[in-house]
Amino acid sequence: MYKFILLLLSVTLAIKANGAVNDSLILKKEKGVNLFYHQVEPRQNIYRIAKHYNVAQIDLKNANKLIADTLSKGQLLKIPITKRNWINKIDQLSDYKNGQLDNFKPEELAKDSIQQLYYITKGTWKIIDLAEYLQIPESALRKWNHISQKTLSIEANTILKIGFILINKQPITPAPAQVKSNNPAPLASIQPTPTIEPIKHDSVIISKDSSKTRTLQPETQNTKIQKLYTSMYKPKDAIDEDELKQHGPALGFIADSAHVNTLKSYYALSNTIQVGRVVKVINPMNQQLIFVKILGKIPDLAENQHCIIKISPEAANELGAIDERFLVDLFYYPKK
Repeated sequence: MYKFILLLLSVTLAIKANGAVNDSLILKKEKGVNLFYHQVEPRQNIYRIAKHYNVAQIDLKNANKLIADTLSKGQLLKIPITKRNWINKIDQLSDYKNGQLDNFKPEELAKDSIQQLYYITKGTWKIIDLAEYLQIPESALRKWNHISQKTLSIEANTILKIGFILINKQPITPAPAQVKSNNPAPLASIQPTPTIEPIKHDSVIISKDSSKTRTLQPETQNTKIQKLYTSMYKPKDAIDEDELKQHGPALGFIADSAHVNTLKSYYALSNTIQVGRVVKVINPMNQQLIFVKILGKIPDLAENQHCIIKISPEAANELGAIDERFLVDLFYYPKK
């Protein structure tokens, strides 16, 4: 346990949250190119992902150096940010709301919605230089972040709103296909269908079939912590609305694939949540959910300022965190 505390203390990263963040599309700069990441889910393909983010398929393949169209679950795709899918000017936002955005017909815009895009500064910037670096008008940068004309610079690790990504409303993941038989079996040959009860177990649904014996999966550590959340810390007759919520930056160490299976700790540090309490953590970028137990307080060091939680390696990996710093939603019940 002592080694684990030292591991969490060794994470050196700080983020200054600039207001509430409702979405989690975060702009990255790679070799001067604006992009963000998408994690591939089952049944998603190049065509659907490109259409969802209003990107040409060839541009999506080129950005990720893909030769074939095959994708794998959990794969991280770079999504190019272009004039086609990025609303980065004030007048463009007005045009979108009026159905008059350039390069789009009104009927096309009716099928789209927008999501907020953010950027986290990695150093102190003059606002005029930052706007040029991000390829966004200074006026839009100031208005969307409520920055007065008297303010000339932005501190490091500040979360900024830098426009909107145009998102196609069509589901990015298709519904499972239903197979229909053209030659139904004779009535005499149809047997009664066994009763199946779905049982939820650590986000995995296991069927209990009266005609077959199935081996249940072993209980994971995350499942054990989840039981503590609902049994020990949830007040009687409590509802979801009774949960307290925090939103902000988390610090985490992203383990490489060689060590993922050896890290079995779902713990965290917090200065605002009681030590020993179990917390529900959600990554708003992919809606991945885990439970962690608060092990102690976050040390009062400069690099730890403004973070709301410091999270263990496996917990960060389970959340699908791409960077050492990422946004999270925390849910927990007040002290009984």
